[in-house]
Amino acid sequence: MSRTITRRRLLTALARVPILLSAAWFGVRFRLAQALEAAPAELTAHHQATLERMAYLLFPYPSLGAAPYQRVATGIVDSVAGQPGQARVLSDGIAGLDNSGGEPWLKLPEETQLQRLQAVESEPFFQFVLQATKSRLFNDHETWKMLGYEGSSLEFGGYLNHGLADIDWL
Repeated sequence: MSRTITRRRLLTALARVPILLSAAWFGVRFRLAQALEAAPAELTAHHQATLERMAYLLFPYPSLGAAPYQRVATGIVDSVAGQPGQARVLSDGIAGLDNSGGEPWLKLPEETQLQRLQAVESEPFFQFVLQATKSRLFNDHETWKMLGYEGSSLEFGGYLNHGLADIDWL
């Protein structure tokens, strides 16, 4: 039997290449997904305290006290509980803040904390925390009360029928 390459053998081999490449690609993706799920990031009390401090530094309202910022941090941690990829982003981002200067980020002076936050403000970790903090802090009814915001006026017929025009000091 001769081992020359015939047209038939060449076409058969070329037809198998896409199948083999796609099988290899799915294998790589499957292994990557397994690796991400196998080692989920565990968020600790340190992570929660760091998120709480970040929330305060992003939107500092000293008159609010600590409770709204604790609710923000708890909400962020709870929202990523079943999502290993996002939990990993938070865990790695906080580790990056802690490891960028030798001392843990929470133990640094406020000016240095702000400088480190400014250094990472373009990273996905920071953007995620910023958006989650905005959403959770300003959609919190307890925070509304503390800031003096009465809430939506839509249920009462809008602002025109809600006493907005009753300005007696003009």
